[in-house]
Parts: sequence; C-alpha cells; structure tokens
Amino acid sequence: MSRRVALASVLSVIACGEGAEEWWSIFAQSWSKLPFPQEWSAAVTFHEPGNTGFVDSSMAWSAKDNVIKFRFLRHVPKAWIAPSFEQTYDELLEYRLGSEAAEKEAVHAFAEGQKCHPDGNWDMVVLAGMKVGDETERATLFDGRCDTVLVSRPAGMGNATFCLDSNGAPQELDMWIDPSFSGKTNSREYTISATFHNVTIGDLPADTFAQPRACLEGPPPAACPHDAAEPTEQLTVVHFTGEAGMSCGLNNLMTNGLRGAFAFDGWTGYEYLQVYNVTVHRGFAPIQDCNYHPSEGSMVCTGGDRTPANAKSVGRSSCGYMEGAFAGQCSENPLVGSWYSFPSVGECAEGWDVGYNNCTWKTESFTVISSHCAIEHCNATYQEELRAGRGATDARVVACFEDAIAACPDHRGPMGPTCYSKADVHV
Repeated sequence: MSRRVALASVLSVIACGEGAEEWWSIFAQSWSKLPFPQEWSAAVTFHEPGNTGFVDSSMAWSAKDNVIKFRFLRHVPKAWIAPSFEQTYDELLEYRLGSEAAEKEAVHAFAEGQKCHPDGNWDMVVLAGMKVGDETERATLFDGRCDTVLVSRPAGMGNATFCLDSNGAPQELDMWIDPSFSGKTNSREYTISATFHNVTIGDLPADTFAQPRACLEGPPPAACPHDAAEPTEQLTVVHFTGEAGMSCGLNNLMTNGLRGAFAFDGWTGYEYLQVYNVTVHRGFAPIQDCNYHPSEGSMVCTGGDRTPANAKSVGRSSCGYMEGAFAGQCSENPLVGSWYSFPSVGECAEGWDVGYNNCTWKTESFTVISSHCAIEHCNATYQEELRAGRGATDARVVACFEDAIAACPDHRGPMGPTCYSKADVHV
C-alpha cells in the first residue's frame, strides 16, 4: 500500500513580531526594485535537491501602474484518491505601492487546496527580501551561468536565489526553508530547486492574478448548522502514531475519519493506528492545528477561528483541505473524507452526555492496531480499486478497513508518561 509521500502543510500562518514591517510590504518594496520585465509568466518544473512532487506549476509577475502582483501556483498529483486528482498550492500577492491604504488593500494569501491562509506561506516570507546579488555571488551561484542573480537570506528562516538571463527573465530558482522556522514537514514541502520554461514576457491575461476561490468565501461559520432533534453522531476516527504514546487519549489531537485515513498519505511512516469510537456534537467549528509544544509538555491546538462560544467545539475539515466549501467544515467530504480536531476543553467528563455543560465529545471505545496488520488485511482490495480507477477512498476499501479494525490485535496498554494528549480537569 505504498504511496508517494507528499505531505501537505498543516501550519501555514506566519506571524510577524510586534511593530515589525509585514512581510508582504517588504516583498512588494524589494521586488519592485528587481530587474524583471514589467510582466512575465512561466511554467515551472522541479528537480533534486528539493521537493520534486509538484507538477503543472507556474509563476507570474507584474509591476504595472504602481501595483505589484505575484503568483506561484503548484499542483500535487494524488492518484491514489482518483487517477487525475491533484491538490493545488496557490500563493498570491497584490500590493499597491505608495498608498496609505496599502496594508488594508493588500492581498497576501495562500490557498492550500480549499483552505485559504490569509497571511501567506513560509516560502513567501523567505522570498520577500529579494535583492540583486553582487559580482562574487553572480560568479559563484548557479555555476556562474546567470547574467544576474537575486538573493534573499532572512536570518533564521532560510534562503532563496534566482537566476536571470540578460533580459531579466527567470531561469532557475533554489530555495531552502529552515526547519527551525517552519518545522520539518513544511521544510521538506517547500524547499525546492526549480527551472523555468516557456517564459512569456509582455501583457498577461486579466485573470492571471485572480484570487483563489477559497479566499473569496469570507469568514467560516462559527458552527455548522444541524438538526436540533439529532445534535450528535458517532464517528470512528484514526490517529497515526509511533510506539511512544500509542495508548493516549484524543485530547488536543487531530485525526482522520475512516475515508480520510486513506486519503492521508501517512501509512508507511507510522507503526500504529489509534482508533476511537467517539460521540460528537454536530455543530462543527473550523478545524484547529494541534501540535506538541515542548514548553507546555503537551499537545496544544491553535487557530480554527475560535471564540469563547465555540472554544469547546470539535473541528472538522476535509482531509488535506482537498474538497468542500470552507475547506470541508460543514460537508460530508465524500471523495477524500474528513479530518477532526478534539479540543481537550470540550471533552465530556465521565458520566456526562454530549451537550451537558456544553461538552462536545466523549470517547466510547478505543483500540490500537498495527498499521502493518491493516495494510495486510486490505492491500488486495486497495490494489483492486486502484486498478479499477476508483481510488483508495472507495467504499470497498473503507469497509475493509472497518473489518481490519475489528480483526487486528489490540495493542493498547497503559497511558504512561509519553502521553502528551492530556485531559482537562472538569469541575
């Protein structure tokens, strides 16, 4: 059941220090001074070292009428979902120079599939401070074959270098994202070595810099609408894990639904699957990003447009934000399945029903199975569905996975000191 690894960015919001100039302002000011043609676009291909998983990619630039525009569009094929399925990674900047309202009017967005990150992406920050390199850099970088080189080296974030020809058209781009800045997954995803092809210089079509659809939806709903007569439902959710902490609870974890577990490309990297049968309130909030924070010694969930009114709510999105309005928050996500986040503060205490004291979720049962057992149980069905062009998230694969959960040995043990998902104290 091996698949190409193309992990998506989960945390893509960049925060600037208090009082610092925003990265998009730095980007526009710096790039406006570069020796690019006034407008250009190009196809982009990727090679080692760096992520080679992007296809059908392009970059475009415009500096007309005092407005700076930049787009970097990439696609990642995910044939195990459907033969022609691709996830988009779409970065866009639009900034009017010399305007008092520039900060309010600026567009600086990153659409990861169907989820809009309004503050951009890690690599956009690294690209922001680009400037013309000196003669030593020109002679050294790219083996000295460039007429001009551009460099950006923000301290502690990474570096980027552009190779331009005599007309200022882009030829190559190397970019390294420092994992201490972005985390290891994002560093692997956005570190690239790229070559530009079919460069077009001159006026570009009007829709070249159109905003991604996901970034035009407006704020997500605080809670999904649901039938008040049936406010809860039962889910089976899966969390991929290693041996350490494999018997821990759902508190402040992100998980996959059964279909989402097959859309998620993580099977070969994790030894165990934690499987929870959980009752949840249907008023799903936007999903949160939950990670281990060493300073806290526990898992911490952030984001998700939370307020006191929905702080306890279970979060939902489509797997990888790959389908649905508002990244699949209020939809069933029939193609790629769903992700869920479980804020510890929303857990129902023992003896409470979901809804009591505004609690939003409770674990009904829990087991731990090995990923090897699940793969062995379902690999034949999985391969049949791939050959038939139906993909790994087809109903037959999901049904086989349910059988595997029941059939595979339970490896659950005591919670132990490696549990970073800690329950809140309910009073």
